[in-house]
Amino acid sequence: MPKKLQILSLSITKNVTIKISKISVPASEKKEGIETHPRALDKDKCKNIGIKDAMMDLANELISALKFIAPLYFVNGSLVVWWYLKGFKTTRPINVELFGKHRAWDGFLFLLVLAPAIYVLLGFSAQLGLIMGAGGCVGNLLSSFLKRRLGMQSGSWLPVVDQLDFVLIPFLFFFLVFGELPEHTVLIIFMTLILHPLGNMIAYKLGLKKTWW
Repeated sequence: MPKKLQILSLSITKNVTIKISKISVPASEKKEGIETHPRALDKDKCKNIGIKDAMMDLANELISALKFIAPLYFVNGSLVVWWYLKGFKTTRPINVELFGKHRAWDGFLFLLVLAPAIYVLLGFSAQLGLIMGAGGCVGNLLSSFLKRRLGMQSGSWLPVVDQLDFVLIPFLFFFLVFGELPEHTVLIIFMTLILHPLGNMIAYKLGLKKTWW
């Protein structure tokens, strides 16, 4: 190649190289991957904190609701065990015609006495325990009475009513006494609709109940 052409080629190459070297590369592409902007990091951090706080609040709500209704859950479950220990036999039914053969005086008194005791142990007042226990008794009787009016046999299944009879009536009693519903009413209702059938199925599998409901 002629000497002039060689000099021209070298000059062009040098200029192009210099210009290319001056092209700025974004800071986000200097390293492998793309670095996150500090503001974006702050937003993600705040979002994660918000989610954690929401989860903690939900957990606290569930614990508080469960603590409030736990005595009725426990007593209602204890009646199943008591029924099993008696050989599935009812002693001294309250009124077979009105409530069926499964509603007996011993179960009524069992609920009325044990519920207040558990409420007191959990730090609630004896008055609240008595109100909730009495409401649970009346709720069980009303559900049985409704079944008799519908021509259903004793021990038959009535959806929703069987799940909520020992919860809704105590809440009604609570409202009549205190002028407002319990703090976690809606949450407790949803919990009961899930936990009550689940508990009955477990009791049925263990042989503590003759039916899964």
